[in-house]
Amino acid sequence: RLTIGNPDLDPEKSDNFIKKDFCIGCGACKFACPQKCVKLQEDVLGRYEMVIAKEQCLECGICEKVCPIYENILIPKQAQYNTITGNYLNCYKGYDDRYRKTSASGGLLTSFLYGLLKGDIVDTVVCLKENSDSTQFYKYSFVSEPSRLIQNSKSAYYPVEMSEMIEYILKNDARYAIVVLPCQAKAIRILQKRYKKLEERILVLAGLVCGGMPGKGLVEYISNFYGHSLDEVKRITFREKEKNVTNSNYSIKLQFTNNEVIRSHFRQEEFGFAYLNKLFHYKACNLCNDIFAEYADIVFMDAWLQEHRYDELGTSICIVRNENIAEFTNNYFTQIENVKVVTIDSAIQAQSNVGLVLRKKKQNIFKYKFYASKGFRIPYSISNMQFSLKEITKFSIRGRQEYAIQNYAEKQWVLFKQKKISIEDFYKKMHRYVKWIKII
Repeated sequence: RLTIGNPDLDPEKSDNFIKKDFCIGCGACKFACPQKCVKLQEDVLGRYEMVIAKEQCLECGICEKVCPIYENILIPKQAQYNTITGNYLNCYKGYDDRYRKTSASGGLLTSFLYGLLKGDIVDTVVCLKENSDSTQFYKYSFVSEPSRLIQNSKSAYYPVEMSEMIEYILKNDARYAIVVLPCQAKAIRILQKRYKKLEERILVLAGLVCGGMPGKGLVEYISNFYGHSLDEVKRITFREKEKNVTNSNYSIKLQFTNNEVIRSHFRQEEFGFAYLNKLFHYKACNLCNDIFAEYADIVFMDAWLQEHRYDELGTSICIVRNENIAEFTNNYFTQIENVKVVTIDSAIQAQSNVGLVLRKKKQNIFKYKFYASKGFRIPYSISNMQFSLKEITKFSIRGRQEYAIQNYAEKQWVLFKQKKISIEDFYKKMHRYVKWIKII
């Protein structure tokens, strides 16, 4: 049994105290601060990080008490529980032809949200929408008309903090469903315990399986790599489907002010290289062990299964946890021709096939120990997993490789931002470094 707690760090004795705390940039602390002295500023990689105006701070500790990384909130285990997925009631697989072409996978999430609005179960769906602003390419959208959901049905590998969105819900009485990442789902559950209105108004948390969130630097890198500045980007679309391109080779599509359009695909192109090697990712993502948004009422994911390997349009899997939602989905999904009930093993296998179960449920245990040894303040974690000597060696090395690549990428990106190296230099250095370090 491996138990890892938070190492005691004295801010008076550490010049890097703040940087040794993890932040996922969710915005819960900014929303909850009674003095409104918490701000979220972007670091060099375009990741939000918490900054406190010390002269205003009361040292009440509320910012930490609502942090999804450091605050523990228990989920009571239901009758059907799995150590990988958490609680579950039902599991579905399939697609909805009405939304499949315009969605990231099979369109089941958009279909589900449509059903909630159409069935008068919620008044408003909160999800991300493309935004034509080079400082913030995505923003939260409040959708009350079912037909508008199709405009908000893409994935967004782009950071957006929640403080203004939560503030809006607190001030506007309605029944809400919110699309969330795993860390955001936990943050909202913590806030709901402190704010009764949020508990009453947020009826559904629809989670997304997440492999990690990059900062805004990812978009800046891709645009610069193809010869454009960030100011020239007019529109960003993630996972726009293409003919004769499998759904697993999804891309980032950039449209520029001169009307040029470029796509960088996941396989063997720079989008995939930067994302898979986490060049711009939040370090907090490295220690996240929540694959299936366990705090959400329902979670959606791609069906990365062998039978869908050559899908161009994608297929979805969803896990239902909430009993009220289970009753609705049982009636709703059974009316959709291409949706069927599957076992929970389908969801686990789908995410095992892309390495998420290995990285988040096994390797993370060794990352916790490694980051603690580096002086980081880490979340509390308990694991009863047993590992062979080969696994211990392999997982320990992988965690160190990830850490080294991210640190090197940040240093090189700083040099690029300071105009000391070119984008071509950054590209060459990173490819050389990743190739070299992965030989180990």
